[in-house]
Amino acid sequence: MTDDPSINDRILDAALRLAASRRWSAITLRDIAGEAGLSLAALNEAVPSRAAILALLNRRIDQRMLAALDKDPVSGDDHDRIFEVLMRRLEVMAPYREAVASIIADPTTLLDDPPEIASSLGRSLGWVLAAAGLEDSGGRDVVKRLGLAAVYRRVLGVWVEDDDPGLARTMAALDRSLRDGETWLRRLAPALSLAGAFGSAARALVRGRRRPAA
Repeated sequence: MTDDPSINDRILDAALRLAASRRWSAITLRDIAGEAGLSLAALNEAVPSRAAILALLNRRIDQRMLAALDKDPVSGDDHDRIFEVLMRRLEVMAPYREAVASIIADPTTLLDDPPEIASSLGRSLGWVLAAAGLEDSGGRDVVKRLGLAAVYRRVLGVWVEDDDPGLARTMAALDRSLRDGETWLRRLAPALSLAGAFGSAARALVRGRRRPAA
């Protein structure tokens, strides 16, 4: 993708305008180029696919969410912090709710470029965990991101249909999903700790074999 923020913003804003009024699967790269006032060649130079445009959306949301949290950090226990960070993310996404509804309602979205979409979402959820002070390493971090992805997808489905200004349904769904995820993670904790111990032992064994004899 290009490093030119003005071009990226034009492309992303054009795609979001189209998605707010049409099915995402019906929007072509030619449509996005035309809406952005660009040639197909210029669009290709900036982004390689529609999935890359969704990555631009995640990046924009990440930056705005983190900027808001810099001004007003979250506090409380682990559950409270991750809850607040995800609710802040949804607040930042509010102007794009119709477009997001179109994107997530389309099952073919994941077929555009599965590795790009998975990578982009994984990076965004990594920033969510970082903002909540819940970053981890190794297997636990992978498990946290996978679990959080399931929570995020479920809550997005509620959020796009929640017409309550206070987002009561969304908050209830998020609280419930996070608690389910926390229970799941606690159950996995012994296995993850054992896997980490085996991994450390294996690495130590390999290092020992590589040392030259005295």
